[in-house]
Amino acid sequence: MNESSLLGMVLNSRYRIEKELGRGGFGAVFLAIDQQLKDRPVVIKVLLDQGAADGWFRRKFSQEIEALTRVDHPGIVSVIDTGELPERQPFMVQQFVEGITLREAIPLGGMDLKRAARIIRKLGQALSAAHQKGIIHRDLKPDNIILRRHADGSEHPVIIDFGISSVVDFPEEELPEKTKITGTFTYMAPEQFDGKPSPASDIYALGILSFELLAGAPPSSGKPLFELMLMQKEGNWPRISEMRPSVPEAAQALILRALSRKPEDRYSSASQFGEEFSRNLVSSMIETGEIPPQELVTSKQPSYQWVWLTAAGIVVIALLAVAASVKSPPPPPRSKIENTAPPTVSLPLPEQIYNYWITGQKSTGEKFDHPHEQTYQAGDRISIEVEFSQSGYFYAISQASELFNGLPVYSSLYPTARTKTLLPRVDKGMKLRLPEGRRITFQKNQTMEYVWLIFSQVSLPAMENIEPGMVQDSTISRKIFDFLKPMRDRDPMTEIDPTLNRTLVRSTDSVVVQRIDITNIR
Repeated sequence: MNESSLLGMVLNSRYRIEKELGRGGFGAVFLAIDQQLKDRPVVIKVLLDQGAADGWFRRKFSQEIEALTRVDHPGIVSVIDTGELPERQPFMVQQFVEGITLREAIPLGGMDLKRAARIIRKLGQALSAAHQKGIIHRDLKPDNIILRRHADGSEHPVIIDFGISSVVDFPEEELPEKTKITGTFTYMAPEQFDGKPSPASDIYALGILSFELLAGAPPSSGKPLFELMLMQKEGNWPRISEMRPSVPEAAQALILRALSRKPEDRYSSASQFGEEFSRNLVSSMIETGEIPPQELVTSKQPSYQWVWLTAAGIVVIALLAVAASVKSPPPPPRSKIENTAPPTVSLPLPEQIYNYWITGQKSTGEKFDHPHEQTYQAGDRISIEVEFSQSGYFYAISQASELFNGLPVYSSLYPTARTKTLLPRVDKGMKLRLPEGRRITFQKNQTMEYVWLIFSQVSLPAMENIEPGMVQDSTISRKIFDFLKPMRDRDPMTEIDPTLNRTLVRSTDSVVVQRIDITNIR
């Protein structure tokens, strides 16, 4: 079939193909309209004739579908539907992610350091979610990452292409063709050239990405393949600070560990690298004065913050000021950067504040229990369960994607009418279900909703006197908006506990704000 003849075709009696977005040697990607859901845009990926005729590429296409249906994570594009063209070429229907590629977002000379730290941290979380489900991406690069900008202005990276991914327990993985070398050389780990990818291969690619975000170009930019392989073998990578002096040495050491030649010498997980990279990068920026300590007091930063609005916090800041005033002797010159583990940065261990998970029932009647937010369809019903590891004050606010008088539409989920006469105090070991006594039910016209979980060591005046249910007073809506605005890109540290099937939230801040993104994609 001539792929141009697909334009205007309606697949599965609902998806009308509008235009071609791009193509590779074996597949093409099209923009389509879902006629059953108010002409919502979707992406159709089709395996072309030559790919469908090649058994290996057909299996990889099946594996991509398997990978994307197995992993539900806001940082990974979702598969909505699948099917075959009349001439039996397979296709998949994916969530349309609006935004720009990470490639387009990297400026000459490198990205803002705080923005780079946030992006790498979120990518690490998404990759770890895939690895926990037995999925190896194998081709992580800036072109395969979309930076989605939400209505409130926050930015979230989404991995969009798992075309050559590996599914660990997929039957065809035992065939000889599994050793076929695929990927983009610049981002391929040494073991991939031997046809032996592993989750550590994605951690290597994340290290290359981190270098590129900070330096503005990957370490092998402009060099032939044999020079890249020599750098991998000898660990003689370029020094980022020579290209961009403002990048702290700690960042170089962290990236070098991710680029270790042996997979076992890299980080144990992608999320571990993302968390350490973010925490150490910002910590180094504080010590060098690039981020003033007072900025951490006036605006909440991600989980790597360690300044409290207490006497202890003042002592920490004072110690930092003393440490920053003492100049260390310059390191001796060296012609080669040793590929060693990064130096240990003394930071307090973030404390566990609470854990949460999502329970619910699909429109089909199937019940589920997930450790974090998923994507949902019309008719699904969910609740957010929260269990506290510390005592304090807790507020929960939902935010719809629609605007009213220029402000988001908010609803107060906690405190409820039952607790309204009391301060929203929660105790260690206490469990809550949000919303109380019912579930959030998704309608066909819903697209995105946020639920903000706000924990504080003290009562928050900005959150007091908010009536349960939908906020109808524009003055109160403005108060909530002003409070949440500086928090939208500043998440606490989170990790998945596979034993409990829950998300653990850790922080050392006196106020901890976690946003849960709930997406209805169908």
